[in-house]
Amino acid sequence: MRYASVCAAIVLVAAVLAGCTAGPSARPAIIGAPGPAPAPTGSDDPAKRPVPPLDRSKQDQLAWQPCSADVRRNLAESNAPLGNAQCSTIAPRLGEDTVPSMMNAKISLLKAGTGAVPLLVLDDVDGEPGTVYAAKLAASLPPEMLRTFTLIGMDRRGTGDSDGLGCIPQQDRAAILGYDPAADKLDDLITAERDAVQQCQVDMENTLQSFDTYNTVRDIEMLRDKLGVGHLNGIGRGEGARLLAQYATRYPGHAGRMVFDGFPDPNAEIQDRYRTRADTAEQTFDAFADSCREDGCPLGADPRAALTALLGSLREKPLNSAGIRIGPGMAVNAVLTGLADKQRWPELAKAIAGARGGNGDGLAAFLRPLLQGNEDTGSRLDARMVTGCNDDEARLPPQQVGASVKEWRAKDPLFGAAFGQRLLLCLPWPPSSKAVGKPSDKLPPSLMLSTAHDPVTPQEGTQRVAQQIPAVVRVGWQGAGHGALGNSQCATEKASSYLVHATLPSSSTACPA
Repeated sequence: MRYASVCAAIVLVAAVLAGCTAGPSARPAIIGAPGPAPAPTGSDDPAKRPVPPLDRSKQDQLAWQPCSADVRRNLAESNAPLGNAQCSTIAPRLGEDTVPSMMNAKISLLKAGTGAVPLLVLDDVDGEPGTVYAAKLAASLPPEMLRTFTLIGMDRRGTGDSDGLGCIPQQDRAAILGYDPAADKLDDLITAERDAVQQCQVDMENTLQSFDTYNTVRDIEMLRDKLGVGHLNGIGRGEGARLLAQYATRYPGHAGRMVFDGFPDPNAEIQDRYRTRADTAEQTFDAFADSCREDGCPLGADPRAALTALLGSLREKPLNSAGIRIGPGMAVNAVLTGLADKQRWPELAKAIAGARGGNGDGLAAFLRPLLQGNEDTGSRLDARMVTGCNDDEARLPPQQVGASVKEWRAKDPLFGAAFGQRLLLCLPWPPSSKAVGKPSDKLPPSLMLSTAHDPVTPQEGTQRVAQQIPAVVRVGWQGAGHGALGNSQCATEKASSYLVHATLPSSSTACPA
């Protein structure tokens, strides 16, 4: 779905929402007030910083109603239960401060739970939409949490049901995701990425660079204001955790209790970040293989050898599934998507086995959100490219990337080259003027979760961030997949104790696999 095709509808939604507001408000300071909220007063000693209070919604201005058919379909496709969830939207202005737009973004929200205290839920910009992630969490969190909190899942700008981005031509998506990891020449990949950027610039005009962390932080502050709370609590997974920390950095006086579930390394150079992800993806695949063998693996005694053989056969004879041409590049991206979600590992094993037998439908199911999305949600690749490149100022020359691809392929034979190729994703993108910085070391007492084998936010980076923020306590889960919350009972109980009772572990804690 092209972004330009929904602009008129967005303006109409904004007008309707604006017309629903009535009467004076006794809420905290509204969005648009000059500067961020004042920082809490008191000692700078991290050990003496108080855990923020839990604020009930005093005047929720959001028009919650039964979720639309589009949202229900998105939840069903992700196996996320609807339960008693309700939906709403906010409509912040698109464009930059200096180049305002007449268009408004539609930001979709979903709430689940019966508690009086809002708890924002954010996910990676190219991962599950926040609404879907919140619905899944609501089915896995302790009842005490859902009696205390109402989870508020937010779809990031251009993701999920928030007018999913669709500016990259389909043939360019296929070229980028399907590029052969064995290829040494990267010219065609660069050409596809350059064309993707040009088309996004044409489709989105002066709104292109407003899809980033800087502007999304303002969306969160608008949400806090409309919820009518002084302190906004939150759960952020992966890159969503970084967004939550940026909110707390810019609006420290409004930062509530926060759980960061995996955190991108803010210090490492882009090559170090992707090399670490390649290493961790290989380790995660080994954990997947061990799990598969324990459950009667359809890939036989050596899943690594089975996947390697599949990639070789797809190079000779690609598969087709509902219009998706699955070569080795597509297969690697499908496996990486599956590795991130431990609950889908049995499905991933069957998909690889099916592809070895000539049926690519299983792998296509993992690829579809990245490559096509659906008529409501757009493509996660578009969100990764637009928001990711707006957030990251690093641009590497092709010669340097080519050397990395060869080196990483030798070290990490399954995934090294694919992560090396991702170094080129932002090469044609306009340089970022608002790259994401490090989180403040003055955050309130918070909980950070790390996962030993997390292919999206490796534990090494999460540990480094935790060490740099004095008031953060880290809980390390010795498991695999992206995110510990809802996957590790131990980590989930620690998060519940902190969020509900303001009780943090006295020091870093390890949770068994």
